[in-house]
Amino acid sequence: MKKTIQKTLILLLGMSASLFAQDVVLTVDLDSNSFSLSNEDLVNSAIFDGYRIQSAQGIIDPANWLSLEDQFIAGWNEVGINNSMSIAETRRDGLENLQNGVAIGLGNPLNTGPALASVPFGVDVLDLSVQTFDSSSGALTPGRVVYVGEPEFNNLVLNVNSATGNITLENESPNSVSISAYGIFSTAGSLDSGGYNGLRDTESGWNEIGTTSGFQLGETNPLGDLLVSSGATFDLGSAFSIGGVEDLSFEFLISGAAAGFAGEIKYVGTSGVSGDFDMNGVYDCDDVNALTTEISQNGNGASFDLTSDGVVDGDDLSSWLAEAGAVNNANGGAYLVGDANLDGSVDVSDFNLWNGIKFTTNSNWCDGDFNADGVADVSDFNLWNGNKFQSSDTHAVPEPSAIMLPGLMGVFVLAASRNRRRSR
Repeated sequence: MKKTIQKTLILLLGMSASLFAQDVVLTVDLDSNSFSLSNEDLVNSAIFDGYRIQSAQGIIDPANWLSLEDQFIAGWNEVGINNSMSIAETRRDGLENLQNGVAIGLGNPLNTGPALASVPFGVDVLDLSVQTFDSSSGALTPGRVVYVGEPEFNNLVLNVNSATGNITLENESPNSVSISAYGIFSTAGSLDSGGYNGLRDTESGWNEIGTTSGFQLGETNPLGDLLVSSGATFDLGSAFSIGGVEDLSFEFLISGAAAGFAGEIKYVGTSGVSGDFDMNGVYDCDDVNALTTEISQNGNGASFDLTSDGVVDGDDLSSWLAEAGAVNNANGGAYLVGDANLDGSVDVSDFNLWNGIKFTTNSNWCDGDFNADGVADVSDFNLWNGNKFQSSDTHAVPEPSAIMLPGLMGVFVLAASRNRRRSR
């Protein structure tokens, strides 16, 4: 009992933060309002017997919190006064051993509505923090918070359609705001001044500021301010260059303010370069190899998350093959699994690439690791074999001669046999 009371007091009052090496992540889904705890350390288990989630803005709804006690997980009990600013639990006996890749759901306790209604315009209410407690170390260990899904900002937002180039200005805040000027900027020159209409097409008194270019666009109204009500939208035209780098920033001048206020950017639609990870304007082996390496290492880098689901996996690889094929292939068809050299056909040249590094550790698509597991092996050959002599335009590729094909298969069978003998 004494140990349980001690753990509870430390969790509620807070002790010095620990340097204990573990990577516990609170994933917050902004679409479903769900919380989950997971261990993202690729080597070590996460060991803890208490956790606390906090929000200074009060965006937690304890009524929708599915605690570990509620889930009847042995030994866990809710502690303290759980409210919109804090929820916590401790385990009476023993430690929770959370393995890598395992997630524990905690219900749907995110509720930003009351906070957004009470804070001033522009204040970010997504302020969650998470800490775990390990009684063997005697200290709280801060974890990471990862937000996935579509956020609602307490701010003005530029919605940029990367596929069409259209840009709209929207007020996602529950508060209205009056503005007298705004500017849109791109360090890569991704703006299209020719397609830019601005507010001047629909609102009186607005004029362009300075020289418009691919690097900056903007307007001001010397005659008066524009009231942007909650939920209001304004079409600014096709002001984003299709295929441009998604690097836009946005500022506006609030009525009576001396300095600009930073707005938010949202990209919608399918970007022409979202899979061009090195941003050189070309979809090639460098890009797909970077993606398959990220997948094989169980990484979840946001820049590789083409499906925007918070996870980098085979779905993102499929998305890349479709996106790259739409740009590179004559008819826009997706690259087929097994097309190692990205020439639009699964054929002998792709087999030769796989054959050159077979049964070795290799995470490169263009060398033959088609399932992104970090090894070029039989499973990758089977994927090539399933699509052999097909092309991305769905027409069959001319097959090798009757003499060549048995020879090709013989090379694989002999290599596999040798590999089995080496592994005995």
